[in-house]
Amino acid sequence: LALRHGIWFLVSSPGLADIPVADLIGHELRSMPPEERTAAAIVALAGPLPLGQLLGFGGPKAVDALERAGIISISRGADRTVRPASPLIGEIIRRWVPAGKSAGLRASFVSLPPGGAVPPDAFLNRVRWALDCGASVPTDELLRAACTANAALDARAALRTAAAISEPEKLPEARLQMAYARYLLGDRQQSAKFLQLAEPIPDDGSRYLAALLSARLAGRTTTP
Repeated sequence: LALRHGIWFLVSSPGLADIPVADLIGHELRSMPPEERTAAAIVALAGPLPLGQLLGFGGPKAVDALERAGIISISRGADRTVRPASPLIGEIIRRWVPAGKSAGLRASFVSLPPGGAVPPDAFLNRVRWALDCGASVPTDELLRAACTANAALDARAALRTAAAISEPEKLPEARLQMAYARYLLGDRQQSAKFLQLAEPIPDDGSRYLAALLSARLAGRTTTP
């Protein structure tokens, strides 16, 4: 962790060995029936998602067991949204799922009918999942994911998704998102470099962000 602009950021992802509860959660997952493990993985990789969509991978008993174990949480509203019980648990489970298993689960997940509107954090998780599996992601989705990650102060995810953009006409916007992510991480030199490479900025919204970032780099504002 590092303090940047008055906010604590995760500037590098710790290994599972550095997370005290990782072994405990890993042991708990290994001791679960396959249906529970699959449901936990889907929630971590694709969540938040509607309960009805999750029930396509794990029956009610498996879902109830995960909730009792503190692995997932289910909202009590009408939408009944399922998410990891904490972001840390979600990250541990994502890293715990083997690559081949993850790819197989994703193939099954994307073959299902859409579960309605996808919230921003779920959208970002699904783009990350696609990249992890080596799947092709449309440029517009990569750019949206980078913007979503920066808005959520997840600079590492923003860098990863923006760096995957290769269409020449989208590179200025991608580099702008990378510049902002580098600023969030406290790397002002790289931020200024990417901001310069982003020229010419193509639209008004992006030009506003570029101007704001330029002012912050010049020290004319201290607002994060």
